[in-house]
Amino acid sequence: MATGQSTAFWLRSATHGAAINKARRAAITVGTVVGEDPGAADQPLSPAAIAVGKVRVDVQLFGTDPSDIRALPAAAAADLVLGYVGDSAGNETHTLKSVKFHTFLGQIDLPDPDAPGGTISVWGVAGTCQAGAEDTLATLWVTA
Repeated sequence: MATGQSTAFWLRSATHGAAINKARRAAITVGTVVGEDPGAADQPLSPAAIAVGKVRVDVQLFGTDPSDIRALPAAAAADLVLGYVGDSAGNETHTLKSVKFHTFLGQIDLPDPDAPGGTISVWGVAGTCQAGAEDTLATLWVTA
């Protein structure tokens, strides 16, 4: 997946230290962290230095139980394991390492996979993987 792209999944299950009740959908986005030194105010337009190359993995998680979703930003960082419908309706998982949820997204309506043409109200939360010095994209996001 290219940097900045997002992949969405219908969930069968989700855990973040403990099971997340009624988790329905997740979206994972891979991006790049850019560090910039603007330099002195009287320098030309370009920054003095730019450091690029750090990977950022973000996730948005949506569920129909607002209590479980609202509790996530207060929880400590933990691995987020998403069980989803894979190829040929098989059970597959994505594991995102050391996710810290930080933003409550509120309520939105999503298409209901169980009732085509209808919608369901879900509540969302956003989080980010906390990478260690040894981590790469392959260790932050593992698919099985």
